[in-house]
Amino acid sequence: MLAYFQKDSLAGTIQYGNKLIFCATPAPVPPPQNPEEFNYKRFLSFHRIYQQVYLKNSDYRLLDVSPRNNLLGFASRTRNYLMEIFEKYKITGDEYSVASALMLGSREEIDSELVQAYASAGALHVLSVSGLHVGVIFMVMTYLLIFLDKMKYGNIIKTILLLFGLWFYALLTGLSPSVVRAATMFSFVVIGKAGKRNTNIYNILACSAFFLLLINPFLIMEVGFQLSFLAVIGIVFIHPRLSRTWDAHIPAAGRIGNWVIAQVRTITSISIAAQIVTFPLGLLYFHQFPNYFLFSNLIVIPLSTLIIYCGVLLFVVSPFEIISGYVAFVFKGCITLLNDSVLFVEQLPFSLLHGISISVVET
Repeated sequence: MLAYFQKDSLAGTIQYGNKLIFCATPAPVPPPQNPEEFNYKRFLSFHRIYQQVYLKNSDYRLLDVSPRNNLLGFASRTRNYLMEIFEKYKITGDEYSVASALMLGSREEIDSELVQAYASAGALHVLSVSGLHVGVIFMVMTYLLIFLDKMKYGNIIKTILLLFGLWFYALLTGLSPSVVRAATMFSFVVIGKAGKRNTNIYNILACSAFFLLLINPFLIMEVGFQLSFLAVIGIVFIHPRLSRTWDAHIPAAGRIGNWVIAQVRTITSISIAAQIVTFPLGLLYFHQFPNYFLFSNLIVIPLSTLIIYCGVLLFVVSPFEIISGYVAFVFKGCITLLNDSVLFVEQLPFSLLHGISISVVET
């Protein structure tokens, strides 16, 4: 059941794991009322939610304040503690909401107009913790634990620590389908490397999907699950072919040493590869297409990667205020630049093609 609470001081104290008793009559979630409207009732049913209720402050009482699931409760408290670090360094407003979403998967604070701006610019994916975030965490941990490679049982210890770090981050960010997919994939890679086995990306994708659907079959109906797996398949299959086409038509002398052009080429080909396989679902679910996705991704992907690195560094050095103040300044500046860039792209003429309606068969 989905419960809506009257906004007041009591509702503001409710935390994950609290037990409540209420006196109100739940009602079934209503079906769509307009043609082509998003079927929220079906969406909730895939999460095994079938009824809803609105509670005034006089309709309920808080019975218990101790988290029922200690692991998820600990993750929730840790997430709140890390969000307080943002507040400590005067990261507020849109910068705070984007930082919370980008780093910790908390999107409750984001203004709807800003979300629409990211969607119009084709950059909404950066507000969802996904493979990019998990990949950065994985690379940082791999670099920090490289000293274990020279120890007797270092390979086993490194594998355990990497798996723990990946899944703790997934837990910390709310276990969204995209993050769980990425954590599962990297887990298979880590275990494969520990066993000195060659890995095949298609096998890893298939095993990850099978493993996750074995635990929760409803995941296959999650938009994030579908888009996440399709995007990776598209990147793995199409990106190398685009790169080879690029190499065949650009003289080698023009590429050597030109790092910027290489990065632009990589981001562009990855963006095209992911868009080719995901845009049908985008039209089906969201009825729109961002026309400037190539341009926006050239700005958004490098900036969001830098923000993730700065965010991780801010969490690590937060006890040392002399250093953390400078890191927070750079972190906030990058988020401001990211928001301004997205708003600029959204305001360009014909930035969004909308009003598209297609069926599942057409998809």
